[in-house]
Amino acid sequence: MRGKILGFNAERDEGAIGGDDGVRYFFRLRDWISDESPIVQTRVEFETQGTTALNVRAEGETA
Repeated sequence: MRGKILGFNAERDEGAIGGDDGVRYFFRLRDWISDESPIVQTRVEFETQGTTALNVRAEGETA
């Protein structure tokens, strides 16, 4: 799945992604696998389990 980071709360280590499918997905920092910190508006690729985003990484990065 692909989408864009809508928000990230560093104090709570959680964020939200707007999926290209129109669904909002939620992720925890432990599921972020890119070297850079999550930044709002960053395009991302991720796996889904319900409305949870897993293995989230900046678009184009390899795992």
